[in-house]
Amino acid sequence: MIIKQKLNPYLVKEILVQLDGEMICSEGVCQLNGFQVEKGIGTIEIRLSPQRKPEIFVEYAPSVITRETALMLDLKKISDLMNTVESEK
Repeated sequence: MIIKQKLNPYLVKEILVQLDGEMICSEGVCQLNGFQVEKGIGTIEIRLSPQRKPEIFVEYAPSVITRETALMLDLKKISDLMNTVESEK
């Protein structure tokens, strides 16, 4: 299962992307708040507009991301999703 979630803009203080135009993205550096984006994160979409705050969307696999990544980016892990489903019953 892949989930796309918009990050809270107040959580993002720093975005670092270092890529050579010849490289594939996984060979470059992508950091949010100084934290290297790791396994389980499929896509990071950044929308920049002069009149708005940046919008950052993350596509990820909740069963694969680490607890540390989930907490830092306020993403839901698979256990969180299961608890939500159970509480709605």
